[in-house]
Amino acid sequence: MELFFIGLGTVLIIILAILIFFLFQKRKLKMISKDLTSPIPSLQSLEQIIDNSDTKTEELKDTVDLIMKYYAEINDINSYMDTIFNLSKHRNRDTQMIVTLTTKLEQRNPQYKLDINSAMSQGLNSK
Repeated sequence: MELFFIGLGTVLIIILAILIFFLFQKRKLKMISKDLTSPIPSLQSLEQIIDNSDTKTEELKDTVDLIMKYYAEINDINSYMDTIFNLSKHRNRDTQMIVTLTTKLEQRNPQYKLDINSAMSQGLNSK
């Protein structure tokens, strides 16, 4: 009888382990599919994240990455100058974020290099 309970316990543990394994696999697949189907954020929504003084450093980094991925070509320089200015003076930003964004924008839009540097300098000086 004792062997029966040991065997039953082992079988239950194996079944539980299999269920947990499949639950985690399902969760990973949902996360991957969500990433693939997520819409491209608008530039305005990304600018709002940077404008928010409560935005955390990680979220700022993600936002800068999205701007570089989807909006590296400048259409409206004034909007970008405001974004660079606000990022430069943001309390949770780091220098690498600013350098990365301005360098990428300058490479893709050399005609706006002076404007980009001006916005960055004004933001850094206002902090």
